[in-house]
Amino acid sequence: MKNLLLILAVTVVLAGSTGCTKNAVPLAPMASTVSAPAPAVETAAYSLDWTGNLSNPVGLAVDGSGVIYVADSDINLVLKFDSNGNQTGQMTGAPGKNFKNPFGVALDASGNIYVADAGNHRVQELNQNGGLVKMIDSTSLNSDTFSYPRGVAIAANGSVLVSDLTHLVWQLDFITAAVPWGKNGNLDGQFNFPIGMGTDSSNNVYVADYQANK
Repeated sequence: MKNLLLILAVTVVLAGSTGCTKNAVPLAPMASTVSAPAPAVETAAYSLDWTGNLSNPVGLAVDGSGVIYVADSDINLVLKFDSNGNQTGQMTGAPGKNFKNPFGVALDASGNIYVADAGNHRVQELNQNGGLVKMIDSTSLNSDTFSYPRGVAIAANGSVLVSDLTHLVWQLDFITAAVPWGKNGNLDGQFNFPIGMGTDSSNNVYVADYQANK
């Protein structure tokens, strides 16, 4: 099977703890009481059941060895490719918790994979075998949080950042629940349909604000 992956450059604005700003604001360190997640007990090895073409690829992440992860929201899969573009596996979600319109994908320093499971209003954290490490949703955060999460990014300090259709970016520490940034609008400190996100080694956060065109 031959799939074509295109890498696109986008213009983004810097975001800090108060939303979009002219200068990046570093993230605050995560709470020291956050403990490392326990090893996953569920496993779901990669398979190669899907042999068709990409249909609606919307999320992409690349690990340090050049392995590529692509979320395709039409076929409800995250596909895995080697550095030559050959498909080597696929993920349907944690066992019994299949993806519905997966969107953003991100990797942490341990190689765990975070998927914005938009249609299920949650983020799944999976290990390299596809097993569930953590389900990030309103239940785990003890709050009404996500509405169709689209973007997910991991900062250098370990913070998990999620954008969704509430026109907010959420910073998660799993102890005090989710901390929202900004509000709906097109001005500085506001978001209007934020989607893609990225971070740098200084913990600055970059947000592609779709409807605001910035």
